[in-house]
Amino acid sequence: MFFVETIARNSPNIAWKVSADGERLKKDRKRMLPKDKFYDITIGKKDTFLKTCMVLTELIDAIIDENKK
Repeated sequence: MFFVETIARNSPNIAWKVSADGERLKKDRKRMLPKDKFYDITIGKKDTFLKTCMVLTELIDAIIDENKK
């Protein structure tokens, strides 16, 4: 299970610690991480989120240029 941060100041990949009935629970399978790390893990390639953003930027620019014509 992942808790994915959309906006993160840094890129930690840490265990997600929660409390239940005053008792601290720690499960290694539950992780808190930023979306760039989430993309890397789920896609299996490094810098996937950055590459996706770059492609989207190019695509948006192409659509804007096409609409100007």
